Amino acid sequence: MENYWKYLQGNEQLIKNFYDAVMSSIEDMKNRDKFAYYSAYFTVHESVFGKHFSEELAKEAVGNMKNADGTFGEHWTIQQTDSLLSSNGVSYNKYDFYYVVNMLYSDFCNVVGSDSTIYFKMARAYLDDPDASPDKAYCLWKSRFFM
Repeated sequence: MENYWKYLQGNEQLIKNFYDAVMSSIEDMKNRDKFAYYSAYFTVHESVFGKHFSEELAKEAVGNMKNADGTFGEHWTIQQTDSLLSSNGVSYNKYDFYYVVNMLYSDFCNVVGSDSTIYFKMARAYLDDPDASPDKAYCLWKSRFFM
């Protein structure tokens, strides 16, 4: 393929056209080849955000959670989980943290209850796992699309 990038440089309309064409092609794959679709989708996502959640992707992932207590979606908002990070002087990708805290609540709320302090500690342990890479939350979530 040609090196299209050199033709796109500095031209916002061409960049938008290129983006729209790529994303349209990826969407067309959705019904024909799920593996190819998810491979392309995550390649595009990771080229922008690395192997971490973006705000949009985190909200989508959390929004699809079926919680053990019978509820659906987030228990804590991004603003609430970000406040937990700030008030405790801890820095993680805030969207990874939002996903993990809500994922832990979703899976363990019937055992642990709803004390945000406990989930904060569990999320830190999950994200600081010495056996795992810093992109653990995103990569484990993403892996479900390739099973």
